Amino acid sequence: MAIREWFLDVIWPYRRVWAVLAVVWVLIFMDKLSLQGHSQTLARKSSPPTQEMLMAFKDRQNILAELLADHSAPREAERPKFFSPRPRTERVMLLNT
Repeated sequence: MAIREWFLDVIWPYRRVWAVLAVVWVLIFMDKLSLQGHSQTLARKSSPPTQEMLMAFKDRQNILAELLADHSAPREAERPKFFSPRPRTERVMLLNT
């Protein structure tokens, strides 16, 4: 009797909500199964990489390493240039009229 009362109090008034939730859960479960089967099918169909593909990958990896080597290596900072005052005669510009 307790289960029947609980059912009438909790489930029956909101039966449409419970039905929608059940449908959503079934759709999620079906989607999960279909994606799992799809990934397994792809894993079976894919072949191991060929020798040419591996060589091309290694070549591109070497090119990338060369490009990044210049930017990632620490560089020496430029030494600050000390200001050396020039004689006043050099600083004055003469205007010819």
